[in-house]
Amino acid sequence: MPRQVLDWNRVQLFIEQRYLHEDLSVNKTIAQLNAEGFKCSRAAFLYKIKEWGFQKRKSLALIDTPALRTRIQNLVYQEGLDDKQITAILQADGQDIVHDQVRRLRLAMGILRRTPTDSLPQANTNLQNTIKDELEQGNLSVAAGVGTTWIHVRKLGIIASNKRISEALHTVDPEGVEARRSDLHRKRQDFISHGPNWCWSIDGHMKLQYFGIEIYAAIDVHSRFIRWIYVGVTARTGVSVVCQFLKALEEKEAVIPKFLRSDRGTETMMLATAFWLLHLADRPSTKLEDCFWFGTSTSNQRIEAWWSMLTKGFTNQWKSFFNELIGRHEYEGTWIDKLCVQFIYLPILRSKIARFVSDWNSHKIRKQKNRPNLPTGQPFVNYYYPATGIQDYGYVPNSQKLAELRDFFSSYDLDTYLPVDTLQWCSTVLENTRIQLPLTYERVEPSGLPTHYYAYKTLRACVRQYVFTHGNLAPKLSLLVKPKEDDFPLVIPEEIREMVNQAQGDVEPEEEY
Repeated sequence: MPRQVLDWNRVQLFIEQRYLHEDLSVNKTIAQLNAEGFKCSRAAFLYKIKEWGFQKRKSLALIDTPALRTRIQNLVYQEGLDDKQITAILQADGQDIVHDQVRRLRLAMGILRRTPTDSLPQANTNLQNTIKDELEQGNLSVAAGVGTTWIHVRKLGIIASNKRISEALHTVDPEGVEARRSDLHRKRQDFISHGPNWCWSIDGHMKLQYFGIEIYAAIDVHSRFIRWIYVGVTARTGVSVVCQFLKALEEKEAVIPKFLRSDRGTETMMLATAFWLLHLADRPSTKLEDCFWFGTSTSNQRIEAWWSMLTKGFTNQWKSFFNELIGRHEYEGTWIDKLCVQFIYLPILRSKIARFVSDWNSHKIRKQKNRPNLPTGQPFVNYYYPATGIQDYGYVPNSQKLAELRDFFSSYDLDTYLPVDTLQWCSTVLENTRIQLPLTYERVEPSGLPTHYYAYKTLRACVRQYVFTHGNLAPKLSLLVKPKEDDFPLVIPEEIREMVNQAQGDVEPEEEY
């Protein structure tokens, strides 16, 4: 029987796609050829790819740049990605690179994914000490499990397996492990979202409102990516909420979602109006219900679920600390007390919550057998680089209308939390008492008191004395005046006012102390 002659030209493009672009191994590529009815030997395959010049091991010198090294380092440590994910993201960003080059470049940078056996004892000790320090300093949530701790220490430059993380947590924080285990049996309704930017869920978190601190956030319902978070003093004002939304669109190639979902709080009316205007600019027939959904606070499921995470992992610790101030009669809810809390603790809280959000956006969502529609993986990847077959519903808003809205609210500064004169006065007082600014949570005085607590007590005494002796003399100390809708007369459509007015008692209750 004559020997069969293979038509290699017929499968050349197929091999190029699978072997080079999809980065399949030799054996896997041959297996796919066999499945397509093209039977070839390994020797023949290797001969042909050499003849065609299909070489994966391209010279690193052609692509090795400081910018690429920085990007890979960031994706390894800050986002916790493996080589395959890094390759996919770099290719999506337009980089001509393959998996083998990423792996070799990472190794050339000295980034190892496994700790050498002879170094494990010392590495495990360092890991335990790091986790213990991060818990004590409030940088790592007490509710953090293996996944969150894994990405948290990765951002600190420590690469460790889930097994080593789990063993370290059992050693350092056994009470926390047991508390998390008892919370694993909660049931949650499975809310289906079609893809990133299909819907953002927004809401306020007012657990610290009594102490003058308010939080507001938006979460992408599909990916669980926190789109923005605001920590300040004006979260329950319409001007602040719409400016938070506009600030989130400042990043390069930012998009708006198909839907926004909120409760019927009055602070959402300006945002609903601005969001509707952005949709109307390109789709004049868009109805309000075609882009903005109002509902009860309790049914705003995705953001409420995340607030539960923030409460257990962060807010409860600070609420307990502030309640201790109440117990020592060092906080009475006066404007002076709120001023001192805002000056001392708001910058610290912004930093801590930003780190909490960063860990969340990079942590791995594991599979859950009872929730088949739950997207797995990291929120960051699921949002910016959705898997094949998952549609991204976001679209770039009308640039002219977006510019108009930004100009309309340009006079409001989201980052401000106290009047300038008050900030300067408080800074001067603390510097005169030799308290170095800015404050951190970790610093401790020689007496053993946390520096932030010592600074709070000192500032509170100075403010009370100043107000008692100087009264209304300049500089007049005060809290920040919250923005009013009358200062930014955006015309609220009647449909939106009617939807908000339907809320009867749908307001988050005040915390009791």
